[in-house]
Amino acid sequence: GVVFRSRNRWIISPRLEAAAVPPSVTGLVAARIDELDADSRRFLQAAAVVGGAFDPEVVRRIASLQVDLEWVVSQVLDRRMLVADGERPSRLRFVHETYRTVAADGLPAKEKALLHMRAGQYLEETSDLRDPRALQAAAFHLGNGPDHEKAARFLLMAARRLVDVHQVDSAIGLLEKLIQVAAPLGYANYEASRCENELDEGLYHLGMLY
Repeated sequence: GVVFRSRNRWIISPRLEAAAVPPSVTGLVAARIDELDADSRRFLQAAAVVGGAFDPEVVRRIASLQVDLEWVVSQVLDRRMLVADGERPSRLRFVHETYRTVAADGLPAKEKALLHMRAGQYLEETSDLRDPRALQAAAFHLGNGPDHEKAARFLLMAARRLVDVHQVDSAIGLLEKLIQVAAPLGYANYEASRCENELDEGLYHLGMLY
């Protein structure tokens, strides 16, 4: 029901993104990634951590890659793993989320956490942190790295700004993410968190919004 025929054409339903990917397809994607040369594979894995849409030069800088960027980009484009981002031609995006997931899963956990930390630091240095979306993006990477405290602080700041512009539902969603970041053991063990202040304030604001 995800792909169907209509008036002599094949149509892909928008439900494709939500469809479960069979293990055989995941294995095929992993095999295709393994066929890349080492530099191209390393670039693709780093890009998978940085974001679904990204600037190739930013990926090279965050991952400290010593590669021929033009070459590796041509390799992954030729194999249709990445495509140009329609809205911003200078940026690339993964052709499907499965490629991003499989590429990221090929990295060791410590290396992935380090890339998340560097991506969060890059966004912190280069983004307009008055924008709740920029705060949320930086918090995502920092929270998947070692800096949970700063991630929680950014989520709290973003939630406050969303409340100021009356986007209460979005603010509630960010505060719930804050609790997940700040209290990885769960609410019952929140006193074990290293982000006590952010967690206490987040829980307070969440209660007030509810």
